[in-house]
Amino acid sequence: MQIIGENLEQYDSEHYPPIGYNVSDINMVKYLMKSHDLNQVDLADIFGGQANVSKFLNGERPLSKKQIAGLKKKFRISADFFVR
Repeated sequence: MQIIGENLEQYDSEHYPPIGYNVSDINMVKYLMKSHDLNQVDLADIFGGQANVSKFLNGERPLSKKQIAGLKKKFRISADFFVR
């Protein structure tokens, strides 16, 4: 039974990765913006300005801990989506 269980777990891990396994921070924020019908201006308070939102979405800047906390609070999601 132990071997069968281990084989099943390995198969699941290889063929069915966890949800969000390969989703980038940028894609996650874009998805959240689209699903809540928001623009970059709507996240300016979290990022410290619309220009910083743009820089993040263009891959020029990573998320800071403060921005992750702001996104967590605004969208009521776990910070685990952004912390890897």
